[in-house]
Amino acid sequence: GLLMSGIVPQSMDRRNDSREGTLESERSPEEIQLLRVEQRAGPEAVSHRCRSSTVLVSTIGIVAVAGALAWVAIRWINSRDHQMEPLETTRLDDVVPSSSLFLESSSATTATTTTTQMGNFSLFCFTVGTHYEMTVIKWQLKEFIGMFACDAFAVYSLTSEPIDLGNLSNGSSFLTTPIPGPPSWTCTYSGISMMCNVATMLRAWHHVFHDRVADDYAWTVKIDPDTALIPHRLVAHLQQHGRMDVPDAGPPGRYFLNCKRFHSMQGPLELLSRQALLTFRDNLQRCIWELGQNMGEDIFLFHCLQRLHAWQLQDYGMLSDGKCNGLYYQGRALFDCRDTSIAAFHPFKTMETYASCIGQAYEAEGVNTSMRLH
Repeated sequence: GLLMSGIVPQSMDRRNDSREGTLESERSPEEIQLLRVEQRAGPEAVSHRCRSSTVLVSTIGIVAVAGALAWVAIRWINSRDHQMEPLETTRLDDVVPSSSLFLESSSATTATTTTTQMGNFSLFCFTVGTHYEMTVIKWQLKEFIGMFACDAFAVYSLTSEPIDLGNLSNGSSFLTTPIPGPPSWTCTYSGISMMCNVATMLRAWHHVFHDRVADDYAWTVKIDPDTALIPHRLVAHLQQHGRMDVPDAGPPGRYFLNCKRFHSMQGPLELLSRQALLTFRDNLQRCIWELGQNMGEDIFLFHCLQRLHAWQLQDYGMLSDGKCNGLYYQGRALFDCRDTSIAAFHPFKTMETYASCIGQAYEAEGVNTSMRLH
């Protein structure tokens, strides 16, 4: 009856203290005063304290959840702002010198020509090379093979002046589009030493964006100068794996992985659909902010398109690349140029090795080639 009335005898108080293992003499004056107040007040005071603690914990939980929701909302708004940023507001002065961002449209068009389009499988092909690499590019133009068998093409040279590559089929001169600027440098990415050429390639991409020729073609194909490309085979791969049964009518577009060993898009052959190109263009500044430049340009492009949620397609049979295959002998990549299923072979550092491979490739198709090495 005493307990139910909220009155605790002093003798029971001492026994309780003893059972709890804490003597009153060991308590601080504040603890003793609080204990006696609770003893006089009874269970109601203890219950009130429990309710107060519960309310406090609930309040803290609500505040934490509200803060998390606010953080998610801010991240979503920022991501939308990045995605909607137009090319005209892209700030790239730290990547591309403002004086060399774009040439006049009249000179830029000299690096592009157009042949018959192939609808959903039309190709705009371009490459970027040094003055030394223009030798093999000139030979391709003379034979109208490689990238010059694409529906449209452009060549960007790391020079201050245009380079005359020869004549087109209509007799007009074909000039490179110069993209002068700081050279690439050697860096380390994920413990691997490589050439950091993001800034160099961005100068070329900006010309592609500015000239807008690529906008008229279903696929944009960037190749290295030492890549032996056979465009009609690439079209066959697109017909099989390009998922043209799904319209490429809106962002984010699609791109190809071409190396099974690294699950990557290797630089010798980079393939973007029209919408992937536009997505890359409109969100380029975001990728520069988030990724930086301390990597190879193909790694930058791959991670950029991945962040922008472009549709990732896989075709590990379109490219035979020495680095991806890992097959080398005395410094030379080993692959069979007579394999008619391959659309591109890489690398070939001399005109002789390039011509030998692409000659074997066409002969394997029954084409009688009369290519001359001069």
